[in-house]
Amino acid sequence: MKRIDDKKEIMAKLQELSNKPVPPNLSHGAMCYRVARPPERAEYICPVCHSKTIYTSQMSLFISFTLPGIRRIVRDINLIVNCNLDESEFCKKCFTGEKKPELCFIIRYKNNDIHKVFTNDYSDFLILKEFLEGKDVHDNGPDGETPLKDH
Repeated sequence: MKRIDDKKEIMAKLQELSNKPVPPNLSHGAMCYRVARPPERAEYICPVCHSKTIYTSQMSLFISFTLPGIRRIVRDINLIVNCNLDESEFCKKCFTGEKKPELCFIIRYKNNDIHKVFTNDYSDFLILKEFLEGKDVHDNGPDGETPLKDH
């Protein structure tokens, strides 16, 4: 896969995707599936200062399952564009803010231009990866497939 280091290249890829026809024969996915119960608590270990932060309830699901998946996707994206994931808002030592923590996805282009996006949405990262890999279909998992250009 060719490495992208210029914002103009991404804009060209977006234009190319928008001009593609909707792919035929998209999968409709499974009709039913059972959702796992989230763990009652999860330990978050900060990759910067190595401090431990305990999360409960809905955030435990994110820390235990969603965050590791996002990390894997960002590692794959980094093979295509220069990027990293700032998790500092999840560490009680690194971040003392009062808001719900969010991941900061950072892309650095060759001219030192930086683009930041704050999101905890797994599908945002997956859609970006699929786009950068040149796919024209988004895999919604058990919910089937949709045209990537719809996202």
